[in-house]
Amino acid sequence: MKKIISFLLVVLMCFTIVSPTASAAGKIHLAKTKIVITLGGNYSQKLYDKNDKAISSSKITWKSSDSDVAKVDSKGKIKMVGEGKATVSAKYSGKTYKCTVTVKKPTLKYTAKTITSGGNFTQVVYSASGTKVSASKITWSTSNKDVVTVNSKGKIIAVDEGTAKVYAKYLGKRYAVKVTVKDATLEYEDYKLEIGDTFTQVIYNCLGDKISHSRLKWSSSDSDIVTVTSKGVVTAENEGTAKIYVTYLGKKYTTKVTVENSHVCVFEKAEGGTDATCTEDGKATYVCECG
Repeated sequence: MKKIISFLLVVLMCFTIVSPTASAAGKIHLAKTKIVITLGGNYSQKLYDKNDKAISSSKITWKSSDSDVAKVDSKGKIKMVGEGKATVSAKYSGKTYKCTVTVKKPTLKYTAKTITSGGNFTQVVYSASGTKVSASKITWSTSNKDVVTVNSKGKIIAVDEGTAKVYAKYLGKRYAVKVTVKDATLEYEDYKLEIGDTFTQVIYNCLGDKISHSRLKWSSSDSDIVTVTSKGVVTAENEGTAKIYVTYLGKKYTTKVTVENSHVCVFEKAEGGTDATCTEDGKATYVCECG
């Protein structure tokens, strides 16, 4: 039994001694042999020895196959200067180790956007690898703040009709989305009707889609002449002219409504009495009492 235990201890000791040697029997290698990175970014490349320890850059000769795409300095720092592919090599002890570098522009969630006055949307920038870039790493600006504004989180707000560009500056490069702002449109801008009649007003967004009444606020300039419901149904109450207002995304749109009397009567007092004949276009239509 003692012999067996002694034998096992010897085997265990041998394993403990050999194991590090086996793990050290690696290869000289670069930290990465393939890199996909955003234009304007950089990456510090490293070359490791067989023991997985970084080799001093002073012992390495670095080179790029295309300095218009990727530049590399004497310390292995790679700067992405143009779209495309390049090979960055590290020459050490007579051997060359290569890394393929792919440089891409970041992508925008929106490159063009049409939006209704008062509306908003949030721009997003994605890196070359497809990950979302934090808005805090981006500098935002607008070409015309009277048309659109943008905050530090990339939220773009449509102020008034027109066209403007919103810029996202990332890693020293500027990328733009073209924003077109249009007002909502009304089914009717001017409407005539007679006392007692109704019509329903409809409002459309910049894309021509009907806007839900739940998002609208309606009012009348004179409810003695016309009234309006929360669903945009306008009713003529009395003769005259009034305006119907509908507010959408903080902007007010106006419809001019003219209410006419269906009967234009000429009253002629009947001889010896209070009855009068009402005529329309010169024709007797009915008899009414004139006090």
